[in-house]
Parts: sequence; structure tokens; C-alpha cells
Amino acid sequence: TGAAISDVELDLVFEDGTTRHVMGGVSPLLDEAGNARGSVGVLLDVTERRKLEQQVSDAGRRLRGILESINHLVVSVDGNWKVTYVNRHAATAARMRVEQMVGRELWEVFPQLKGTVFEANYRKAMRERISLNFEAVGAVVGRDMEVCVYPDTDGGLSMLLLDIAERRNAERALRENEALKSALFESSPNAIVVINEAGNIVSINRQTEDLFGYERDELLYKPVELLVPEQLRDRHVEYRKNYAHGEVRQKKSAQVAGQRKDGSVFPADIFIAPVKTPNGLLA
Repeated sequence: TGAAISDVELDLVFEDGTTRHVMGGVSPLLDEAGNARGSVGVLLDVTERRKLEQQVSDAGRRLRGILESINHLVVSVDGNWKVTYVNRHAATAARMRVEQMVGRELWEVFPQLKGTVFEANYRKAMRERISLNFEAVGAVVGRDMEVCVYPDTDGGLSMLLLDIAERRNAERALRENEALKSALFESSPNAIVVINEAGNIVSINRQTEDLFGYERDELLYKPVELLVPEQLRDRHVEYRKNYAHGEVRQKKSAQVAGQRKDGSVFPADIFIAPVKTPNGLLA
């Protein structure tokens, strides 16, 4: 027909069994009258390029699979703030379909972000091309969120948001529990002394200060024998070491003598309760 044919792709199989992917085209050779008298064909071996394209496609598919499976809410935008990607967790949290979000401006999809720390940090990351991490109550979902913002090589941003409300609640419960234990420890009518395996005092309560006449800083990390009459200290060190290195460390009570800061001695009933901790034995 005398018409050129271009952008033809085909596989060539050689005698040794190898296959090469080629792209090419054919142009007619015309005489003076415009009639086709032959043709010229050009073939370009694009096998390696196709392999690379396939690798990129496979990597993109694997990455998308990862982004869809993680617990983070993932949203990506281009340099004009148009949403280019939303994973299913983000769409579910926003109570929207993915197709309702992609292609629209971020601030149109999430008007709740305007004037918040989210908008300020997103714009800062976009403007300065820097990564940012922050925590805030989600403007869209209304829960504590940990946010990571990353600039990409195409001029846009990717935002990864993780719901940390349960972690925050656990941390709050732990703090409240620690505060309660501390209050009970301090308000006990009995003097409480905690020592480590080396025999040094690591904690005391207020009643201990009142009973022995020491300030807390005067006793912390000092040998517990400071609270024992001088003539009994060597014997107490030996007893303590035997107890600490014994195979069986049982709770026990005993009648002992204590010595105050002013040197006065008084009788006392003690109760020993060993506690195993990651840092060793406490008693």
C-alpha cells in the first residue's frame, strides 16, 4: 500500500532456542511516480528493556501488596496535592471508596485537615522536601495517631499514619498503676527498705525516713548495714550474702535490732520478701 508501519513488537526465536523481544517498523521505498518498489525495515532489540520494565512492574506490585497489608493508613499526593494513592485502611478509616479520593486534591478530600498540625507539617515537608514524624489526634478519625511524612522523587509526598490509641491507653493505664503502687508504697504505716543483691539500698518509703531519722538521699545506694547496730554489721553482711546466694530464697520474718541516725538502737520485727527482676534479685 505504500504506507509505513511502525511500533511493531514481536518475539524472535533463534535456532539455539533463545528468544529476543524486538520492536521495529517498515518504510516503503517509492519510485519517482510514488509507487512502492521495495521497503526498509528496522528492528531494535528491546529484550533487556522489557526485562527491566517487568522487574519494575513486579516491584511495584509487591510494594502495593505490602502497603495494602500493613496496619498504617497510607496516602500519597503529587506536587500539586492531588491524591495519587490510598490504601484500603485509609479509605476505610475515611469511610470513602478509593476511587472517590484518587485524583482529587488532598484538602478537598479531607477538609478537616485545614488549619491543623497535619496541614502545617504536610506543607512544611512538601516545601522543604524533608521527612517528618509527629503524633497528634487524627483530624479525620479522631484517634491518637503517629504520622510519618516522606517526600518522594517525583515531587510529591507519602503519609503513613498509625493508630496508636490502644498503645496510648496502655501507657496511661501503666502510669496510673505505677502511681497507685507508689502511693501505696509511700503511705504504708510500715517502714519499707528495698535492697539489691549487693546489699545496697535502692528504695525506701517515707516511714523509713521517719523511723531511722535519715533523709532519703542519705540512704539510697548505701549498704543496708547502715541501719544495723555496729556490733552486728559483720554478722549481718554474712547472713545477707548467704541468703542472696542460697538456692532457696523464701519469704521469712525475724526479730532484729535497728539503729537510727542518732545512734539509738531499737527492736524491730522484719519481713523479708525476695523479688526477681530483670536487673537481679531485690529484697
